[in-house]
Amino acid sequence: RTRNEGRVRALKALRVERAQRRELSGNVKMTLANAQASGKKVIEAKEVTLGFGDRVLVRDFSAKIMRGDRIGLIGPNGSGKTTLLESVLFITGAIRRKGSVREGNTVGDGSPESRERQMSVEVSAASTEYLGDRWTFLDCPGSIEMIQESWNALKVVDAAVVVCEPVVERALMVAPLFKFLEDQAIPHLVFINKVDTASSRIGDVLKALRSVSGPPLVLRQVPIRKGEAITGYVDLASGRAYAYRPGQASELVSVPEDV
Repeated sequence: RTRNEGRVRALKALRVERAQRRELSGNVKMTLANAQASGKKVIEAKEVTLGFGDRVLVRDFSAKIMRGDRIGLIGPNGSGKTTLLESVLFITGAIRRKGSVREGNTVGDGSPESRERQMSVEVSAASTEYLGDRWTFLDCPGSIEMIQESWNALKVVDAAVVVCEPVVERALMVAPLFKFLEDQAIPHLVFINKVDTASSRIGDVLKALRSVSGPPLVLRQVPIRKGEAITGYVDLASGRAYAYRPGQASELVSVPEDV
């Protein structure tokens, strides 16, 4: 009980801090001037419309994400949020060895109860730096029994990553998450995890996710397959393809004809 009360107090303090930051960003001219001087701003989209040919995919989209912001990892239980966080921490150099949920040595799910159940039962926080910018991730429980803790944590984040599996039949499981993020006006993106084990086409998964999302969803990246393995990806925004190289930066390659 004492531990839970401490978390509630911490979350309330974070809410106050976030509310103050949002109030400061209300003056557009002042925010822009400070951002140019400090390099604080990462993304600002204002009334963006995107389409292909005569088909409009996104209309009048606006969002702002700042460097050093808090990012929430949210998704159904078992979608791989804790493993994703572990990968981010490892790739960015925050940890030297990548742990696993099965072995019980991940940064997230550090409590004895989480490790015994091999599932998140509380919000886990971890910070890392990438290209000189500091980011804090909140790994939220996916179990329905712990959903209130996730809602509380999401109220203090600046953006969220919805982690889901590439299974068409499970798209409905993210519908409540989409609705909460939309109601709270929290910018978010979708990370389709475990694509190397996918039995469904990514296009079919996207179609299912679109059916439960208010704002339109647009693919940013698609995997490149070679047999059963994922060997790279195509960035649809830039029209470029990259091949994975173990321990090295991805290599720019030609876009496969079958993508």
